[in-house]
This record gives sequence, structure tokens and C-alpha cells, in this order.
Amino acid sequence: MITAAIDLLSKLIATPSPSGDEHAAAAIIEQFLASNGIKPERTGNNVWACSAQFDDTKPTILLNSHLDTVRPCAGWTRDPFVPTLENGKLYGLGSNDAGASVVALAFVFTVNAWRSLCRSISSMLPPQRRKSVAQVELSRSSNASHKWMQLLLANPHHSRWQSQNAG
Repeated sequence: MITAAIDLLSKLIATPSPSGDEHAAAAIIEQFLASNGIKPERTGNNVWACSAQFDDTKPTILLNSHLDTVRPCAGWTRDPFVPTLENGKLYGLGSNDAGASVVALAFVFTVNAWRSLCRSISSMLPPQRRKSVAQVELSRSSNASHKWMQLLLANPHHSRWQSQNAG
């Protein structure tokens, strides 16, 4: 997950997004959410999504940040649009304000959405299958696990699913 977060932040750093011109950065976040099974909405350069469990009668937590950066000034000692990982630090324009915040919030939101989906699926399965759903959730970072979850969603009684996850 750390590598994926660094990759997403690197994409944002490499994408100029001065105030008022955040279109490309908004597209990156929109695509990230969509690729994680979340249905983002967008107006202009504003991207948002609601949890599948959203209920406007309950208290709401808003995860909020901004995508724009300042324009680079003459004092940069490296190319501000080339993400550089050095000694455990990622350098580049917007890496701190507020790219890291945007990435952290996006990952918190997507991980929470995934766990909620797994809990919902798990509650519909017989007890002997619930462990398999939990294992898929824990190893979600691999494409194979994601494909197994898609297979399970399509048909929880699929013979391939049962043979690979029996017991």
C-alpha cells in the first residue's frame, strides 16, 4: 500500500496544478477512486464521493483537502515536477501541501469502502466461506485477489471459487 501511495503522490507531483488549473490533478484522483470501485462525482476541478453506507440521518465525517499548488519559484534546487524519492523522503512541488494529505485521505476512504464491502459480502455467506472473504480483504493489493473478489461477487457458488478456497 505504501508503494501505491507513493506512486499516486508521484503522479500528482508530476502534474502541474496551479490554482485554477487543477483539471489534470482532479482527473488523477477521479481515476484513482474509480479504479478502486468507488463512484466519484466531479464538478469542474472538484472531485468527491460518498461512502456506500452514507446516511444523511447520521453524523457525517468529511475528508477534505485541496489539489492546487503554488507556481514554482526560482529558488527550487531540483525540478519541482520530477518526483524524487531520496532517503525515504519524496520531493516535488505539492508533495507536502497538500499532495500527501490528498493521497492519505484517498487511501483512507478507499480502504474503508473496501472493508465495508467485504463485511457486507461476508454477512451473506455461510460461515465456512467468511474466512476466505477476510483473506481476500487482507491481500487485496494483488490483482489476483481483486479478481477473486470480483468472481465471488459475480457468483459465490462458482466451482473455481470453491475449489481454490475450500476449507
